[in-house]
Amino acid sequence: MVAAKVVGKEMNMNMMIWNMRILWRRNLRMRVVKKRKNMKL
Repeated sequence: MVAAKVVGKEMNMNMMIWNMRILWRRNLRMRVVKKRKNMKL
Protein backbone atom coordinates (compact mmCIF):
# COMPACT_ATOMS: atom_id res chain seq x y z
CA MET A 1 0.00 0.00 0.00
CA VAL A 2 2.68 2.49 0.99
CA ALA A 3 4.78 1.72 -2.08
CA ALA A 4 1.74 2.15 -4.33
CA LYS A 5 1.01 5.55 -2.76
CA VAL A 6 4.61 6.70 -3.29
CA VAL A 7 4.56 5.58 -6.94
CA GLY A 8 1.23 7.33 -7.42
CA LYS A 9 2.65 10.57 -6.00
CA GLU A 10 5.69 10.38 -8.30
CA MET A 11 3.46 9.79 -11.33
CA ASN A 12 1.25 12.74 -10.36
CA MET A 13 4.33 14.96 -10.01
CA ASN A 14 5.62 13.86 -13.43
CA MET A 15 2.22 14.56 -15.00
CA MET A 16 2.12 18.02 -13.39
CA ILE A 17 5.65 18.79 -14.64
CA TRP A 18 4.80 17.64 -18.18
CA ASN A 19 1.55 19.66 -18.16
CA MET A 20 3.45 22.74 -16.98
CA ARG A 21 6.04 22.28 -19.74
CA ILE A 22 3.32 21.90 -22.39
CA LEU A 23 1.45 24.98 -21.13
CA TRP A 24 4.71 26.96 -20.98
CA ARG A 25 5.54 26.04 -24.59
CA ARG A 26 2.02 27.03 -25.69
CA ASN A 27 2.37 30.36 -23.90
CA LEU A 28 5.72 30.98 -25.61
CA ARG A 29 4.16 30.24 -29.00
CA MET A 30 1.26 32.58 -28.28
CA ARG A 31 3.70 35.35 -27.26
CA VAL A 32 5.74 34.86 -30.43
CA VAL A 33 2.60 34.99 -32.58
CA LYS A 34 1.45 38.19 -30.84
CA LYS A 35 4.88 39.78 -31.33
CA ARG A 36 4.82 38.89 -35.04
CA LYS A 37 1.35 40.42 -35.42
CA ASN A 38 2.51 43.59 -33.64
CA MET A 39 5.58 43.78 -35.90
CA LYS A 40 3.36 43.54 -39.00
CA LEU A 41 1.10 46.30 -37.69
